Amino acid sequence: MDRITAEILCSLTDDFYACNAESFSRTRRSAWPGWERVLASAGIVGKDGGGQGLPALEEGLFGNAEWPLSVLDVACGNLRFASYLRERLDAEEQLEYFAVDNCEGLVPPEEELANALPYVRFQKVDLLQRLLHGADLVDAIEAPACQLVVCFGLAHHVPGFELRAALLDALVRCAKPGGYVAVSFWQFMDSYDFASGALEQHARALGVLGLDPARLDAGDYLLGWQGVPAQEKGGIRYCHSFSSQEIDELVCSVDSRATAVDRFCSDGRTGAMNTYVVLQTC
Repeated sequence: MDRITAEILCSLTDDFYACNAESFSRTRRSAWPGWERVLASAGIVGKDGGGQGLPALEEGLFGNAEWPLSVLDVACGNLRFASYLRERLDAEEQLEYFAVDNCEGLVPPEEELANALPYVRFQKVDLLQRLLHGADLVDAIEAPACQLVVCFGLAHHVPGFELRAALLDALVRCAKPGGYVAVSFWQFMDSYDFASGALEQHARALGVLGLDPARLDAGDYLLGWQGVPAQEKGGIRYCHSFSSQEIDELVCSVDSRATAVDRFCSDGRTGAMNTYVVLQTC
């Protein structure tokens, strides 16, 4: 993908979240089903579906994990994973949680954050712009190497394989040796119901933008949002639907630094809208 097209797509993402943060956040309140298996794959809860609370660590892969559990949430959104983790482990005082996002409108206000999620340390970082300009994400994130690094709902907004590989490489380098990295890859075009609507939205958005579809990569789509007219600012969002082969290639791109310990599909109406990859660092 050429640089100008990538910049256009990233601008669409920035405008979308700036204009629709409140309505988007309202649709992102519940935990994703796939998160439970992420915790099991990282050894934080038992793989048998039990493991409520900290004692479950004895059944997991961490074994000698240090506590408090250090977590880095890249593209944290409204911090629902932080809320889920606190409730799932019933151990707020045992969490060191570092959260990064560019859209402050998604993150609870500072006072509310201090009351509801006092263990969270939030930092604003423009992840997409740093990737676009070849800047190292690790240098921008003020957090120690963590035992668990998660990135949910961001990869599909990153244009081009090279930038996605750079993102995954940075996530791996943010984890401790022997730590875990969990990433979700949206595969919305695998759902017939979603795909039919996506194709219509994509065609409409291309017309509004006057963008030549040949400038996009396979799997790239321009989607709408909850009836917002495509011609309005924030009415178009760029999303990439991943193929299994692309995910294979991304995992291979970091195989000198990390090993895949789990890969599975979960979430959405079909129960398979996201593919999760859980990596353990070397």
